[in-house]
Amino acid sequence: MRRSSEQPGWSAEADAVLSEIASWGRDHPRATLSEIEDAVDEQVARLRQHLVEERIEAHALADEARSPERRVCPGCGGAMRSHGKKPRTLTTKQGGALELDRTFWRCPRCRAGLFPPG
Repeated sequence: MRRSSEQPGWSAEADAVLSEIASWGRDHPRATLSEIEDAVDEQVARLRQHLVEERIEAHALADEARSPERRVCPGCGGAMRSHGKKPRTLTTKQGGALELDRTFWRCPRCRAGLFPPG
């Protein structure tokens, strides 16, 4: 989802969701309560997914900004070394999928690997 240059990503996405709900309402003037709830839930899920993606991206950027010297092997306490980025797919509690490229770390002393959580 692309961000508007004038608004934070969540705000632009929220506006799009509200517009979509209003449009759906005009197209379904005789919708039942259940149909309205389903339509709103679908659009709110879209916004939720966007907000989760935005937070995960912020965490990933903060994680990448940490100095490699501060990466400590959980097994032996040695300094970890980067072994490049690898793709990772995370599944949200709501069933959405997040695609991330995360740095994989390996300890040269004990060979333990570390793939930071999403």
